[in-house]
Amino acid sequence: MHLGWEVKSVGLLPHVIFPHFARIDASAHSQLIVHRARLGPDDVIGQSTSPDRTLDMCGRGLPFDEALAIADSALRHGYSNKRLVALAATARGPGCAQLRRVAAHADARSANPFESCLRAACLEVPGLRVQPQRVIALVDRDVRPDLVDPELRLVIEADSFEFHGHRAALAADTIRYNALVSEGWTVLRFSYEQVMGHGDQVRDVVTSVVQQISNPSARPGLRQLSTELRPAKAPQSQRHTQAWFGPRFRRCTSTSVVCLLASR
Repeated sequence: MHLGWEVKSVGLLPHVIFPHFARIDASAHSQLIVHRARLGPDDVIGQSTSPDRTLDMCGRGLPFDEALAIADSALRHGYSNKRLVALAATARGPGCAQLRRVAAHADARSANPFESCLRAACLEVPGLRVQPQRVIALVDRDVRPDLVDPELRLVIEADSFEFHGHRAALAADTIRYNALVSEGWTVLRFSYEQVMGHGDQVRDVVTSVVQQISNPSARPGLRQLSTELRPAKAPQSQRHTQAWFGPRFRRCTSTSVVCLLASR
């Protein structure tokens, strides 16, 4: 972007704003993307829109993940969070609701558009409250994952090949992820291609995991496992091996293994 802000993807055609009354040759539409708007003196710096105007138009008109990535980038480059919130609060007209949502969730701690777009997908998941770059104190080390929900003990990582594609990084990641899991954290890892090209699938995976963490009985396979392992009425010759393990457990029969199946 002309302001030096990182974006989700760089388009092939430039975006150009024209006054509402300006006539444009039909052939121009194949060479640029036309926008119509009324620009005041403060909306333009040189031949580009000002930071305020850029955030306003992107926050209103782009898909949410792209708009959030630009807002995060603006904050990383020094744009004031208070100014962004104020800009959104005074906005009126089409797209102002999304602009306010972008302003409410923009966070300079996201390191790049990859992480911003992953967070945008997570914001669509009910019951999930992720924080970017939150430090987790483990027994023998501190780690700083990309996204953390401390209540659910869920870590979500944006694994780019650029930073994780060599042997030393792989070894470090293995140690870090195993340490998290060994202390009761769930770790999800998504590639650049998954997040940038299939955000809806990322959202669905995270939603499923959040539901399983919040309600362990909803874990896939549990009902099937319970059905498969629940014994039929024991033959008379085996009834001496039955045991009762309290009102919250089913009675199990086995000649060699005792299975405890929690009652639901």
